Amino acid sequence: MKRKFLRGAVAMAFAGLASALSAGPLDSAWLKGTTDRNPLSYKPGEEMVFTIAPMGIEGDIPAGEYDLVWKKTDDFGATESGKVL
Repeated sequence: MKRKFLRGAVAMAFAGLASALSAGPLDSAWLKGTTDRNPLSYKPGEEMVFTIAPMGIEGDIPAGEYDLVWKKTDDFGATESGKVL
């Protein structure tokens, strides 16, 4: 019984160390999206203006290390996608 507990404790300690070593500035990050006006006021076919802002970033983001990959689907099933470096 002691041996199983010891193995479990070692595994948990290793997992904690691994997650601490892999922690990065985007671990708690999320994107906040807004439109330039009330989304319900847009007419069918009218172009919408979106602002996407990163939130919850800890520290500086190293240049060239992360990409933002996005995909937009409209009400009729048409999709667009892209990548921001």
